[in-house]
Parts: sequence; structure tokens; C-alpha cells
Amino acid sequence: MEVTTKNLRVLAIVAVVFCTGCATPSSPDGMTVTTLATASQVPPKLRSQVAVKDVIGGSETNPILQSNIESSAFEGALDASLRNAGLAAPNRQAGLYQLEATIKQVDQPVFGFSMTVTTTVYYDLIERSSNKSVWTQTITRSYTAKWEDAFYG
Repeated sequence: MEVTTKNLRVLAIVAVVFCTGCATPSSPDGMTVTTLATASQVPPKLRSQVAVKDVIGGSETNPILQSNIESSAFEGALDASLRNAGLAAPNRQAGLYQLEATIKQVDQPVFGFSMTVTTTVYYDLIERSSNKSVWTQTITRSYTAKWEDAFYG
């Protein structure tokens, strides 16, 4: 096949279309819980007493493949969610408790019109003074994004 200017233009258009559909990293905003209990529903002992200690298990997004949940993005969402609930300590060094989160599993399709992602995260709430776990739980949740959600960023 002879390479012509027309063939190069078609190839360039295909490349542009392909690249606009590239995977992008997860956004903390998209993972932040905003409809938590109001501060008045939070037990007084926990108000402003929980600091995020560490988030592990995430993976970086390869733009050619599918989006992944990066540990730093999930940490930002976890911290914002704690703030929205009135639980967040003023900084990482403050508070009676530290929260560790481990992203255990992320199941997601490679492509589709409505994409359901299921994530499993293990949480460990640690009392800072004793360094002992006071609450642990593994939580699995799913979210289905419709195909038109991709156009809203």
C-alpha cells in the first residue's frame, strides 16, 4: 500500500480520536462522599479526631489502558469525606485516631456503554495513644457510570 497524504491524514484523525478516549487518573472529587451524616450525628468523641494515616494498594493509570485508582487520589477523597462528616482532625499529627485504608480490589470492565466498577477497601481505625486497632472493616461498593458520563469529565 502506498503511503499518501490522504492516508496520513486519515491516520492522524484516527490517532486524535483514539487519544481523546485515553484513560485518565481517578479524581478525588469523584470519590468524595458528600452526603454523610451531619456533624450533629457524629459522636462527640469522634468529632475532629480522625486523621488519615496511610492509603495503600492503589495503582497508577496508564493512559493507553483503563483508569485506575491511585492511592494519593483515594487518600484525598478519604480526607475530604472525613471533613464533610465532621470527623477529620485538623492535620495528620492531630486527633485521637488514625485511619488506614488498603484498596484490596478494583473490578472494572475494559470498555462498555454502562460501566460498573466494584471496589473493595479494608479500613483500620487505630487509637493513636495505644497504636491498637479499635475498628476494622472491609467494605465493597459498586458504582455504575452511564456512557454519557464520559462526556461530563
